[in-house]
Parts: sequence; C-alpha cells; structure tokens
Amino acid sequence: MKTEHEDPAIFRAECERWQRDFGLLHWTLQFKVSKATPDGQHEAETDFDCETRHAVVTYNVGVEDALHPADVALHEMLHLLVADMVLAAIEAGRAAERRGDKNSDAAEADPVLGREEHKAIEVLIKIIPRKARK
Repeated sequence: MKTEHEDPAIFRAECERWQRDFGLLHWTLQFKVSKATPDGQHEAETDFDCETRHAVVTYNVGVEDALHPADVALHEMLHLLVADMVLAAIEAGRAAERRGDKNSDAAEADPVLGREEHKAIEVLIKIIPRKARK
C-alpha cells in the first residue's frame, strides 16, 4: 500500500501508545511529516539523542509498498527501546579502539551494529502478539 495523507495521525497515535507500553515516557518525541523522495525512502526514520532523551520521528508520505503505519510505529519505537544498548556497544568499540585493541574497529562495527539492531527489532516484532498491536 502507498502511504496516504491520513496515515501520519495513525502513526503518531501508535508511536505514543508503544512509547507508553514500552515504558519510554522519559523520551520526548517530536513528530514530523515529510513527502517521500523517489529514491526508495523508508516509511519513517527516527533520529535520537540518548543523553537528552529527545527523538525526532519523521513519517514519510507517498512511499510505495509501505507497511501499515501502526507496524511502522512499532518498528520506530523499538529503535528507542534498544537505543541504550546500541550506544553502549558503540562506546565499547570506541573505547577498545582508543586502548589500541587490534581486534576492535569501531568504524567497521557501526554498520554491523545497525544490521544486528534491525535483526533484533524484526525478532521482537514477530514475538509481540498481533492483538497487542491493535
């Protein structure tokens, strides 16, 4: 389905619900809506700062073959749920690099970490019961 103009309201409501359900109320969410670009843009993206607990959540309208906005909201809030874990892994890699640990390369680890983060999110999506998503 292609994202529609009414989808951002559904997306926002679902993000706020998952924020409550996951106990992420210490995060401040700022919502934005953007028009999708033709370069294969995702339905949404979340930029966040773990120190300030501020996240900018952008929903892109006009994405072809998009998931339902409720499913996209779950995915984006899972990013916040695992954010501290990802930050800790990045910092551990950088600390090892500063120590001169030859088995650690923070620059190489970041893309691997992102891939692993998404694998964990996909597993969580599969195990959260569908009825809890409504």
